[in-house]
Amino acid sequence: MIKVQFKDGQQIIKKICNHCGCDISDLEIEDIMVKKPSDMRVYDKNGNEITRTELPKELTDCKCETCND
Repeated sequence: MIKVQFKDGQQIIKKICNHCGCDISDLEIEDIMVKKPSDMRVYDKNGNEITRTELPKELTDCKCETCND
């Protein structure tokens, strides 16, 4: 699961375990960006076009090492 939090003017995005709720890793906006059908082109911070239309399974069904056992 993805957790987005706004704290002290900062945007914090984390990958969270769906089972126990622990933090797995920090994410960037590019990690969760999904392109909707349009003529607009969206790029990540490295200049690569973002073309995915849905989030990958590893971001929607996350398990930490403890819950993965």
